[in-house]
Amino acid sequence: ATLVVLGQGPLAARLAAHPAAGGPLRLAGQVADVADWLLAADTLVLPSQLEGWPLIFLEAAANRCPVVATAAALECLGEAAEQVASLVPLPTIAALALHISATFTHDAAVRQRIDAAEALSRRQGLDTMLRRYCAMLRACHRGAAT
Repeated sequence: ATLVVLGQGPLAARLAAHPAAGGPLRLAGQVADVADWLLAADTLVLPSQLEGWPLIFLEAAANRCPVVATAAALECLGEAAEQVASLVPLPTIAALALHISATFTHDAAVRQRIDAAEALSRRQGLDTMLRRYCAMLRACHRGAAT
């Protein structure tokens, strides 16, 4: 297996120094088009301990890329998180590896999560979010005018 790490973060130097770097561990850094990487990926792994609203999850969902995530990474979705991603309750390497390997089966549960995630990404798409944002701005403006 190959693990590709996109982006730049506080662990970049430690990952670059890892013996697997340049082999099964590829550090791609910042990339122009994440969608291309998601289309090529077997699974997106989101091991975050703290996230607000992870846009990378929505990008993966829109590209039908299965997602393995910690519960903390998708806590913004509440109970729906279990329907759209394989959640790792304890973020250990062994637990992540087990959940990642399960996504390779593409069994009914994996396909259901992919379908549910894609549907969620459509509901959270740019047009929908812009309409919501504009509605909130209009409501704020009306409130300020009174």
